Amino acid sequence: MMDRKLLAARPVIRLVIGLVMVVAVSGCAATRIIPRSISGLSGPAIGNGNSTEAIDEIALGAEIPGLAGYNMRARYVLVKPGGHIRIHDHTGRPAFSYVVNAPVTQHRSDRPKEAIAHQAGALTADNNIGHWWKNNSDQTARWYVVDIYRTGGEAGE
Repeated sequence: MMDRKLLAARPVIRLVIGLVMVVAVSGCAATRIIPRSISGLSGPAIGNGNSTEAIDEIALGAEIPGLAGYNMRARYVLVKPGGHIRIHDHTGRPAFSYVVNAPVTQHRSDRPKEAIAHQAGALTADNNIGHWWKNNSDQTARWYVVDIYRTGGEAGE
């Protein structure tokens, strides 16, 4: 039979376990930048403060038989002040990005020693690289991305 004191302490034990869980979760990967490396470039493995909205997508094989299994898509990306898009790879997945507003910083594996500040109106081409984005401004950064990716594979960021 369980001791009465131990039985009476169960709610307190549950509370302590709950608080430990809250502290553990608040320090988890989703709230910190955990480094990851692609092509010699290190960056955050998990994005923070960003969202992507699909605009449209085309199955390229229906248009160009040699591209069966590839899609081209357009997306709208938002990154809140201080937010970032995780490091990801564009090997075999070419993309164009058009910055609409707010300066946004791009870190690229083909230029690992420099952070590239893109102003509104900038157009970037990304292929065969790893890269990640950071918004150091005080406003939400917005840009469009058009990329080609293999269906059934990793569609990436």
